Amino acid sequence: MASHRKRNESIRASLTERQEFWLKHLEKADARGETIRDYGARKKLSVHALYSASKRLGQLGMSFPEPTGRSSPAAFDRVRVAPHPAPPRVAWRLRFPNGAVLESTTALSGETGASLLAVIARLP
Repeated sequence: MASHRKRNESIRASLTERQEFWLKHLEKADARGETIRDYGARKKLSVHALYSASKRLGQLGMSFPEPTGRSSPAAFDRVRVAPHPAPPRVAWRLRFPNGAVLESTTALSGETGASLLAVIARLP
């Protein structure tokens, strides 16, 4: 842990004011054991800018230990997409002049069909 601080101090002298600004925030997050995301949200800073600064500072040779508060990586479960079920076959369909549709996937018995037609015949 001390070795990364010594290296950071030697690089720090060559940083721009803006790089120093982001470095201070990254060091504060590190000191608190917070993730960049949690620290940025708490301080209302752009998380994207914090990650970008961390990457740029890393390219300059700066290093930060892993925060102790970092959560474990997300675990993913394998997902299998089920085939699309076939639409039910329509056994019969009645379309009325007013646009209403009556349909069923089961066949009508003779008695039920006759009753249905009798009701429809009485409709205005």
